[in-house]
Amino acid sequence: MFRVIYLGKRWNKKKFYGIVVGCVGLGMVLSVLMPLWAWLLAIGAGLVYCGWYIFCGKK
Repeated sequence: MFRVIYLGKRWNKKKFYGIVVGCVGLGMVLSVLMPLWAWLLAIGAGLVYCGWYIFCGKK
């Protein structure tokens, strides 16, 4: 079911770095897509939009 990664002489460094970068990228994406972060981003965007609307409406 799971493959053990053997870091021997024949190990391809590009593959190793690819796995590391992929894991870091996946962690970043999951942390942004978590519900708490999504709600905070949505509320922040709503506040920016409302502020911009009020600012532009007073000209």
